[in-house]
Amino acid sequence: MFKSIFSFSLILLFSQCTSIKNENANVMMDESTMVTDGELALEDGNKLYGFWVGKFEMDFQDEEYPIYEDDEFEYNKKINISIDKIVGERIEGHSVVSGNYRVFLGSIKRDSGRYFVEAREPGDHPNDGIFKFQMNDTMLWGTWTAFDKKDSIRRKYELKRRLFKYDSTVALEEAEYVDYKKTKQEMIVEEDDSFEIPYYATSTQKIYEINASNTFLNEPDVANLKKGDLLIVRNAIYARHGYAFKNKALRRFFDAQDWYIPVNSDITDELSATERHNIELLMAFEKNAEEYYDHFGRY
Repeated sequence: MFKSIFSFSLILLFSQCTSIKNENANVMMDESTMVTDGELALEDGNKLYGFWVGKFEMDFQDEEYPIYEDDEFEYNKKINISIDKIVGERIEGHSVVSGNYRVFLGSIKRDSGRYFVEAREPGDHPNDGIFKFQMNDTMLWGTWTAFDKKDSIRRKYELKRRLFKYDSTVALEEAEYVDYKKTKQEMIVEEDDSFEIPYYATSTQKIYEINASNTFLNEPDVANLKKGDLLIVRNAIYARHGYAFKNKALRRFFDAQDWYIPVNSDITDELSATERHNIELLMAFEKNAEEYYDHFGRY
């Protein structure tokens, strides 16, 4: 009799533990696993989550390219579309482009092995709009159209899934840094004519010799650098952390770096002690450094 009661108690205790374990598992379950017939499965969500990066190009509907006085609508930019959450047919994410971090919300459906997404940004920013794209496990492609219809701004993109990981050793690749807002004019006089040539602030080859993320710099290392060099060396620190640049000249330079992924507009807490020291040093020399000017064609 005693053995029967003891056995029954063990069975009851085991069943209670199992019940508690299963209950906790349900509580901890992510919403994206709560799938009903016709909804997206968890493994599908996992394949789509993450960063999708590539060119954000003007999609011209007319034969003639429009010319904008404000270069805000420059033809090619780099965009990072992040898929953050999928619950049923609801999709949430954000985009990072031109230094702007914008969330979006919309719907996702699956058909013939592809996913079709339509998602809208909040609309409280002048450059908000609507994304319409398709995606599979390796590619994401589609269009974005501004809410502001008067300019008919439309962009297209073909993006690849990218993993962002901070790497202090990554080196700058050859690219052109030019700040067209900083110019000086030189008068050229010829026999029958005279004209001015604009020169633009730029950098030198010195930027490829210094990595301020993994090298502790001292004054002699930077004392003879031009302002453009100091600027790029310093901002390369931010770029390695995925900083999203608003400054057009810097953004164009770093968008041209294949390894660069714009992730966020605040990376202050991510900086190492070496990087903090180097930023302070570089900024001190930037204040009084001379601009380096180069000629980029006759206008």
